[in-house]
Formats: sequence, C-alpha cells, structure tokens
Amino acid sequence: PAHKAPPGMVWIPGGTFMMGAEPGEGYEVCRKYRGDSCDREWFSDESPRHAVTVDGFYMDQTEVTQAEFERVMGTNPSQCKEASRPVEKVAWGEAKTFCEKLGKRLPTEAEWEKAARGGSTALYYWGDEPKGGYANFCDTNCEFKQSVKAADDGYATTAPVGSYRANEYGLYDMAGNVWEWIADWYDEKYYQQDIIENPKGTSSGQSKVLRGGSWGCLLSKSCAAGGRACGGAWGGRATIKKKKRKVVWGAR
Repeated sequence: PAHKAPPGMVWIPGGTFMMGAEPGEGYEVCRKYRGDSCDREWFSDESPRHAVTVDGFYMDQTEVTQAEFERVMGTNPSQCKEASRPVEKVAWGEAKTFCEKLGKRLPTEAEWEKAARGGSTALYYWGDEPKGGYANFCDTNCEFKQSVKAADDGYATTAPVGSYRANEYGLYDMAGNVWEWIADWYDEKYYQQDIIENPKGTSSGQSKVLRGGSWGCLLSKSCAAGGRACGGAWGGRATIKKKKRKVVWGAR
C-alpha cells in the first residue's frame, strides 16, 4: 500500500468532499422521531453544504479506550468504568495533551467529517436510517425521551470500542458511543465563509467543536456525519471552562 499506517491507525486519503448538510435536512429527520419538539435553530450551524478539500492524514481506528488513556495519562476519569470502553469525562485540554504525548494531534473538523463519511454522501455512513448494528445511540435501551424504540444497539450507555461495523475507511464508532473532541474553535457561522482547502476553524472562540454524538443522543442531530455541537461548559479519538466534564465526552 502507498501508506503504511502506524499501529492502531488508518490512512484517510485526501480529496474533495461535500461537508455539512442541506438547510432543513437535520430538522426533518428530527421531526420524524421527536415531532413538534424539534427546533430549526438546532441545525442552522450545519449548513450550507459546501465543497472542502483536505490533505491525506492518519486517524485512530477507534475511540481512545479507558485502558489506553490511563496508561498514558495515569488516570481514568470515566463514569462507565471498563477497560475496553471509551474514556469519557475528558476535558479538551486533556484530550490534546493525550494526543501530544503519543506524537499525535486532534483532527480538524473537516478532517473528522471526511473520515466519518467514509466516502458516503448519506446522512450516516451506512445510509439514511438509524440502525442498531451500526452505532451506539439513544435506542430502546436509552432512558431519554429522544430514544428510537425501534432500534436496539445492545447497550444502555457506552459500548466497548469497535463493537459496531466500521465505515469504508475501517474506522469504528464515528457515529455514537461518545462525543469526540475536535481541534477547531466553534463558530456557528463558519460554514458561511469561503474556506475551501484544509480549513482549521476560526482563530479564537468560547467553545471547542465536538463531533459524532453519543449513546444518549438522537441520531438526526448528533450522530449524522454532518452534525455539529460545541462544548461551551464542558471539558475526542486521538470549553470553555476546560476543566469541567460530562459522561458523554471522550476522545479519538
């Protein structure tokens, strides 16, 4: 192969892809599961869909496990304790430090979405409908009102990394399980700027970007490849009050 990936990582080929979502796309999917409780404003930062080009890069094949985080950082902040599950309750600064200790870095938002899509243009890398065998999201095992009762992913909270099918690049859990920290500062209007090649986000801000959704999220907003969120009060694969934490925040 042209690129021999380091252990535990995969090569994501560079190229141009369509980033983000069409206006109203996420809202209509939300209404399918939550009816009139959805708000169009929740999805306004995901559009317009726009062409972006990124250089090739390596990405961790799975989310960071609790065992690996503890080996590198000497602590395990997770609430859902199990060595093979993803680490959570991780502040952005801790995720950044973890990556740097291993000679890595957090991905940009554009890199993350390129990797998450796996070459697909669908809502999720496997298609346009929630499927329990593909991601850990708020399904019939989830106690929250946004649960999708028709799907069963097998877990009430986090699942061991790699429990579901990989996307076309060989990456696991790019939808659901735990949110993943991104290098970029969050700007709800950033997609309206005409930055085509290797965008790195705004130069400053109040929050860092989170991607991928979690076990407690509705697929339409959070787990979709184009879905966005920000960590403004909490602190991915390997805000800002960077020392606060929440059980669904992890790393790749």
